[in-house]
Formats: sequence, structure tokens, C-alpha cells
Amino acid sequence: MPSISFEFFPPKTDDQRAQLDRAAQALKAHRPEYASVTFGAGGSTLSYTGDTVARLHTQHGLNVAPHLSCMGGTRAEIAALLDGCAAGATYYVCGPEAMMAEARSAHAARRQASVAPSAQPVQIRKAGVALDVIVPAGATILDAGLAAGVRLELSCAMGGCGACAVKLTAGEVAMDEPNCLGADERARGTILACVARPLTPCTVEAP
Repeated sequence: MPSISFEFFPPKTDDQRAQLDRAAQALKAHRPEYASVTFGAGGSTLSYTGDTVARLHTQHGLNVAPHLSCMGGTRAEIAALLDGCAAGATYYVCGPEAMMAEARSAHAARRQASVAPSAQPVQIRKAGVALDVIVPAGATILDAGLAAGVRLELSCAMGGCGACAVKLTAGEVAMDEPNCLGADERARGTILACVARPLTPCTVEAP
């Protein structure tokens, strides 16, 4: 089945915001994989793009991708917009190879900086039993769970992906991207324990 997405222009007035809400509600029925928000010519809508992304995500439950041309804004303004993106966000880069290499390098540095600087407690619930483990800084939930003796599913060593999926019911994690999770799975709170690093105390439910 083909995937579809919709693109929105950031509204600047209350009337335009109301029109955006009506359009988003109507288009949501088509189950888009994501919605994108334009950046405006030369970055002219920078101050509105972040607000529109948050509105579409929190009020309408859409996965949203902001356009970033890195024009018309300072480094601090671009960084602030990126900081507003959800943990585990997917980034698409286009342009000359040298520019994309720099963008990937900068993104990798930002992702490493987002890892919690200290160990985080995680409660793993499985088959009616709850076990509290401590996940060292930078480690994954799967690593810590296996080390504590929790029988978590995994298929990485066999070349598969997805067997380690668990449901995040509390807390926040950062996941390596890209991965095999779809938009619907993410919306249900599904995370991959093998690449999920807790940023805060968390609770997960394992099958």
C-alpha cells in the first residue's frame, strides 16, 4: 500500500490557524505517514514553523517533519527548532554530498549530546512481573535488561529487526535512527529496546 503525506504552510493569524486545524482534522482521516511544514522562501517562516509542527503533533496526533533550509536564521534559532523535535525524530537530508556529510556529522554530535549524562532507572514489566534495573549512561534498555537477567526478545544477531520491540508507558528515550518502526507503531508508544537509551526514568512493557 502506498504511503501519503501532506504539506502545510505555517499560519500567521488566528484565522489561518483555525483553517489549519480544520484541514488537518479532515486530512487525518486519510492516515498520512507524516505531515511536513514548509520553511518559507529564504527561511521567511522560521518563527512560525516550530509552533506549527508542535500544533499538528500535539493537537492532531500527526507525525510532523519541519523543513529546514538553514537560511534566514541564526545557528541558535535553527538549533532551538531542532531541540523542539521529539526524541527519536527522523531526519531527511538532501543537497550536495559535502553538505550532507556535514549535516550528518552535526546531527550525530547532537544525538550524542542528547544521551542522558547519568544512569537512569527503568522498570521492565513482563508477564505480570516488574523488575527495576539501572541503565548506565549511553547504554540501551536491552543491554541493561539482559544484564539483569530479564528474558527480552531480540533478533539482531540473526539479521532481523523488530523482535525487541517494547511499549514505553512512562518516561522518554532517544533511539538510533533510522530503524524499522512505522508511524503507527511509534504512535502506540512502541520503541526498540536494542537502540533505546533512556533520557529520564522509564517504564516499559515487554511481550
